Amino acid sequence: MWTNIVLFLCFFSISCTRKEFSPIENRNDEDDISIENEYDSRNNNVSWHTTTAGYTTKGEIAVEKFVDTMMASEKYLKMIETVENRLSHLESVFLVRTNTILKYMTEVLRVIKTSPVDILENALQSLKTDLDKLKRLISQQMNESPNLRGR
Repeated sequence: MWTNIVLFLCFFSISCTRKEFSPIENRNDEDDISIENEYDSRNNNVSWHTTTAGYTTKGEIAVEKFVDTMMASEKYLKMIETVENRLSHLESVFLVRTNTILKYMTEVLRVIKTSPVDILENALQSLKTDLDKLKRLISQQMNESPNLRGR
């Protein structure tokens, strides 16, 4: 879509430029000499940067500014994409860590909810069964061995 717009603007600026310039026959040789001198001075000057042609029109300047704006906005869009990618990565890491914390918290809550009364009751029940087993074992030992006191 953007390429179509840029191509349209380039075509539009070129067509406007053709209307503004005079035909080649009407030019004088002084223009050609000044262009050659400017070209030579630019080639010899190290600090010179490439610009548009010697004849610039308002349309060309507008197109250049538009292209510069597009390039800058594309740069910012790429920066925004990288920030979005980093945010999504941080969000996924955050979700994983919060889920881990929630698992630990539910485990702690489960341990806390089992009241000490239940634990004590279970311990007393196992102690009672152990004492009953010991009582039966002793009673069996008493029945099997003779009573030595009575003699």
